[in-house]
Amino acid sequence: MTTGIDRRPYLQINLTRSWTEVSRARAAVGRALQDLGLPELIDDARLVVSELVTNAIDASAAGRVIFSVYENDGRPLVEVWDSEITRFPQPLRPPQTALGGRGLLVVEELAADWGYRLAQLAPSGPTLKCVWALLK
Repeated sequence: MTTGIDRRPYLQINLTRSWTEVSRARAAVGRALQDLGLPELIDDARLVVSELVTNAIDASAAGRVIFSVYENDGRPLVEVWDSEITRFPQPLRPPQTALGGRGLLVVEELAADWGYRLAQLAPSGPTLKCVWALLK
């Protein structure tokens, strides 16, 4: 299905590997969807972005994390890029007593589709991992 768009993003932010960046990305996606006339998707988008950015910050021991939002025929597509190209996202089914590990289950529930790919942001740039979600 959707694995990226060959045009400029509506929004793109270079994030540091700090947990405070999760709230920065959440606020940015909220503003972007308000600007795009999609306020009804803000709450779901903030949850999806929280999970994807948290995973990228957690996975990427070095390098950068890039967050992008695209307008895709009236549905937002979010992408989170990181430098960890050996670990790939997989939904987990943790025990009910576990405090975490359900983030991608949330993404699956709130997104029309999601996935990941390895790609380069620039023709001669490094290979990065992109985890994306197309919101409903």
